[in-house]
Amino acid sequence: MVYESDIKNTYKHVFNNLNRYSGIIVSTKQQQLDISARINNEIPVHTIPVGYIDEHFTNLKRNNHSINNNKIISVARYSPEKQLNHQIELVSKLIKEFPNIQLHLYGFGKEEEKYKQLITEYNLENNVFLRGFRRNLSAEIQDAYMSLITSNMEGFNLGLLETITEGIPPVGYNSKYGPSELILNNENGYLINKNDKDELYNRVRNLLLDKTLRDTFSQECIKHSKAFSSKIVMKLWEDRFSTINSSYE
Repeated sequence: MVYESDIKNTYKHVFNNLNRYSGIIVSTKQQQLDISARINNEIPVHTIPVGYIDEHFTNLKRNNHSINNNKIISVARYSPEKQLNHQIELVSKLIKEFPNIQLHLYGFGKEEEKYKQLITEYNLENNVFLRGFRRNLSAEIQDAYMSLITSNMEGFNLGLLETITEGIPPVGYNSKYGPSELILNNENGYLINKNDKDELYNRVRNLLLDKTLRDTFSQECIKHSKAFSSKIVMKLWEDRFSTINSSYE
């Protein structure tokens, strides 16, 4: 159980001195539930996302005619916990049925050379691209057909928030803690069991074959992203500060 697991040294001071705090703020609802159980509801635990979208994105409507039906993207660091090798291996299977499939990996990190070797090993130089860091990510990804997230562990994922804001349906592992905040299974994408590569393949293949479903997911992505507008997130912070101030009056 989560509430029986070890606490990182960074947070031990908080958990060992709860009487010094009026509450705890976390970025996802599942964290809120787990921590509340861990501390037996000794103090309130509140959820406020660590990211938000600018107001001008909330009325975004994508032009479906501009979508590249072969383009899959991932926005993640090139680090072990992101398990981008799962995505490269996925493409090696998909290419038999979808020879023009493309996977664009946006990010940076220490695993870059490892991924280059894996791309060469699978002969995917024309299908998998390490795109590195991009300052104007929106311009790079807005024509994508879907996005992937294959992390072994997560927090609130800002890259995933940006992709659903663009109306790009995600397929991702249900790892704690972030994906389930942004991926509504069978509504705006697919949330699958962590590290289930067969399910990952089946869900991605299904979405590639069903463009009508993909467009439905896309519209639901845009709708769901509005819950993370700057106005809504700011209101959550204002409410928390108001509660704190009133407790000292």
